[in-house]
Amino acid sequence: MEKATHIEVNNISESPNMLPVILTCPHDGDFIPADVPERQDPRCSERFTLIGDTHTTKLTNEIADNIYKLCKKHVYVEIGIIKRNRCDLNRSPECAYEKLPAHLKLPAKLCYYRYHNSILTKIKEIQHQNYFNHKLGMLIDIHGFLSTKEHTADIIVGTENGETLKAASQLDIDIKWD
Repeated sequence: MEKATHIEVNNISESPNMLPVILTCPHDGDFIPADVPERQDPRCSERFTLIGDTHTTKLTNEIADNIYKLCKKHVYVEIGIIKRNRCDLNRSPECAYEKLPAHLKLPAKLCYYRYHNSILTKIKEIQHQNYFNHKLGMLIDIHGFLSTKEHTADIIVGTENGETLKAASQLDIDIKWD
């Protein structure tokens, strides 16, 4: 798996060289844990999919590297390692992986909670720092999709009509979307 040259896995530090920006990439992992079958139950989500996002790990790292080149400051990066057909890191725990005996679903569960706890740690670190005399931060969740047009790039900024912001209400964070 590619990673930005200036990012160390799970390295959280209070550094003036960090911007209050978190880049997350949940669906480009290629890790397939032993004994964890493909997800089968589409009842958990209207948009149930097993297909991962293509090249989003590379895109995420290139964005982080280019921000550093422009600003001489690092951003936080969290990249999911597990294959989406085994665990969907953007679903609730109940829908993220198959319901199996505890000893079989453990690797998927560990990947799921490691990813989310790492993001939460980064959010809390940003909350405890001041940027331009304000406590502010930005989380950018990077996804990919197949374009219906040849040789075009699309960028979509959205919150699924506010649905993706509901999870933040369960955390102790201020969130604003204008």
